[in-house]
Amino acid sequence: MGATGTGKSRLSVDLSTHFPHSQIINSDKMQLFNGLDITTNKIPLPERKGVQHFLLGEFDSIDADVAPSQFRSAAGSTIADIVSRGNLPLLVGGSNTFIHALLVETFDPQVDVFAESSSVSRALRYDCCFLWVDVAWSVLSEYLCIRVDEMLDSGMLEELAQFYDPTKAGVMVGLRKAIGVPEFDAYFRKYPPWESPENGVVPNKDRNQSRREAYEEALREIKDNTCRLAKRQIGKILRLREGGWDFTRFDATATFQALMKEKAVVGGGGAGTRMEGDLGKGSGGTKREDCEAIFGGVGFPANLFFVAKIALKKRVEKFRLARVGEWVDQLSQVDPFWRNGEPLVRTSRQWWCWHFDHG
Repeated sequence: MGATGTGKSRLSVDLSTHFPHSQIINSDKMQLFNGLDITTNKIPLPERKGVQHFLLGEFDSIDADVAPSQFRSAAGSTIADIVSRGNLPLLVGGSNTFIHALLVETFDPQVDVFAESSSVSRALRYDCCFLWVDVAWSVLSEYLCIRVDEMLDSGMLEELAQFYDPTKAGVMVGLRKAIGVPEFDAYFRKYPPWESPENGVVPNKDRNQSRREAYEEALREIKDNTCRLAKRQIGKILRLREGGWDFTRFDATATFQALMKEKAVVGGGGAGTRMEGDLGKGSGGTKREDCEAIFGGVGFPANLFFVAKIALKKRVEKFRLARVGEWVDQLSQVDPFWRNGEPLVRTSRQWWCWHFDHG
């Protein structure tokens, strides 16, 4: 979990490669839809490293919203399917309304739990390990503006020019709510892409100053709205935490500061992708005492992936031991070779844990 731009998608892929039987479920409401891969910042196929992703670009009806109740049903079925095959589901995304709808034991679509007058339920229908990637606002807001520039360098404007439909400009529904679409709709209404020889290319200020100014206004709005979205996401995470949800918080501020400093020194385009891709690898490694410090909410580990892996491994191990305990208790009730929850021949609980994992 975390605000947009904090590296959740790539961190989840790195975690999945170290938990071989894990698969990823997308919980970003704009990434549910098929299309606008650059604008919605979907993780590219090569960067998924062969890890199977679900609910990523699977909704073709881009002119209809996906309700939280629909996501609860779709993601719940996906989790059941993943677990039935003995795999570990990883839920990844910044749409906390969807995450709440999916995970709470009792969900009422008529109640906005993020309103001040509402309360958040601690009763969840799954045993969850919450990993929250957090970045100081002063650093994150700067990075988000850089990331927008890099998305445009990667072809976002051309993608939006192809998506533009003058008959639906201003319609805020489904994929058309994605940040970038309404902002550039206003730009394309003034400068339709099919009437321009540049066709979506960033306008040259010397050749057409008014068009360049309109472009820069759209760009400012995208950056402002991206920052507003991040603030709302952080606010909802804090709301869930205040309601009793048990988050393991990772402060990635130092990681972003170091990578942004490296970007300033190295220069050149495409650094934003490298920054987010390297999040969790770091450059100097992380000491064991740094890992211990982060669980107390202090410290600034460079190797975010390492500490996230520790947190997830601890939770998986706890769940695994609980499952082994249930299995042992059930077996001892029906097997004459067991007594008081222990095997008569082998008394080492560790051996049975190993057998449970490798059998």
